[in-house]
Order: sequence, then structure tokens, then C-alpha cells
Amino acid sequence: MSSCRATRPSARSASYDRYVRDNSVDGFLVNLPQQVDDPRITFLLESGRPFVVHGRDWRSDEYCWVDIDNFGIFRALTRLMIENDHTRIAFINGDEKYAFAAERRRGVEAALDAAGLPREAVAIYNTTHPMGEAGYHLTERALADVRPTALIYSSALMAVEGAPALEKAGLPAGSGMAVATMDDMLHATDLVRFQGRITFARSSLRNAGAQLAADLILACEEGGPPRGTLVPTRFDVADGIDFTRIEGVEGLV
Repeated sequence: MSSCRATRPSARSASYDRYVRDNSVDGFLVNLPQQVDDPRITFLLESGRPFVVHGRDWRSDEYCWVDIDNFGIFRALTRLMIENDHTRIAFINGDEKYAFAAERRRGVEAALDAAGLPREAVAIYNTTHPMGEAGYHLTERALADVRPTALIYSSALMAVEGAPALEKAGLPAGSGMAVATMDDMLHATDLVRFQGRITFARSSLRNAGAQLAADLILACEEGGPPRGTLVPTRFDVADGIDFTRIEGVEGLV
């Protein structure tokens, strides 16, 4: 089996065409699919070359993918905040040109709709990729704009970046502010001091990477129909947050 090349959203279709024409790779890993008509996916579907996407767009029944339930996770986190009497919430999200961030927003809005709350009950702030560096200034902006009682972050890195802004405002996570976040379980991000203070939706990016590699090898060697793998998520709920009020809700595992 030849080498398999990971690709970036900014890569041009010309490079894909070159790799396909010269047969220098057997398959492709595609990361961060765009929400609408990602040109990399379009090209690879047309080329017939094996590939696996980390994430998925509206064509996910046509190719192999590995993903988490972005919609369900953020619907659950938002409902958790609502059911614990938070109706003034700020959601600090990623770049919604990418499918994962767009799905997370949809999950937040679905929770609001189910609770009969107006969309304005959650103030949404977006950043560009990578997300981490925006955590501090978007947290400050949210505190000044809407004075939320709860914050939901799209990544643990942004939650860590935002913690000093909360402490500066006298609203540390777990005391003056309810905080929830997605956590990819990256070893470089030290979250020990936030245990019991922040609600985490945890899914291992390392495990997702291993699944991507295994699925690509299988696609290259054996082919077969498109298939998707949903990586499991577990919820570690902060002290003082009543989890039992939403047990059994789809999207919580």
C-alpha cells in the first residue's frame, strides 16, 4: 500500500489531481470538511479514489467518514443549561463555514426550539480556525454584551483561554458561571483544575484518528460501500448541575 496523505481545506484540487494521475497515493484523509460543497470531497467522489473524511457534510451517504454527533452533543449541552434554569447563555463557536461548527449551532438552536425559548436566549459568537486564541476576547465580549449566566464553548481550548476573562470578571467557572464545553481529550490541554467546575462532553481525538487510519486502510485494500463511524462521547457533569433532569435524552451517552 502506498502512502496516504492528509489534506487541508486550503489545498487546491490541482494537487489532488496530480496525486491521482501519478498514482503516488492510494487514498486520502480529508479533515475539516466545509459545510457546503467541499471541493475536495467533490473531486474525490468524481475520481473514485478511496478516501475517508474526519467529519461529514450533506453527502455523507456517498463516502466513508468518522465523526462525533456534533448536533446531538450541543443540543444536549444546551438543554442541560436550560433545565438548570439558565436562559441567558453565550455560545462561543468555531467557524461555521466548517460542517462541525454549523452542526453544533444547529444543535444549540434545536434545544432552544424544544424548550420554547427564542433564539435570542443564546448569543452566538464565532471565530475562525484555529479556535483557541479567540477564547479570551470572545468571552470578554459575551460578558459585556449579554451578561450570561452560562457559557458553552465549542472546544476545551477556548474554555481554557476564556477562564482568565471569567476570573477577571469575578465569575469563575463553577462558581459565578456555569460552563460546558466539548473536549477532544488532547494531552496538551491540562484540564485537571477544571474538574467538577466545567461540564465536559468528551470524545477522544486520538481514537478518532486511529479509526480514520483503519477505515482508510480498509477502503484502500478492500473497497466496499460507504460507511460511517460515530465515535462515542461521554459526559462529565460539573458539580451543582442536575444531570438527572435530562437523563435519557437522545445525544447523551
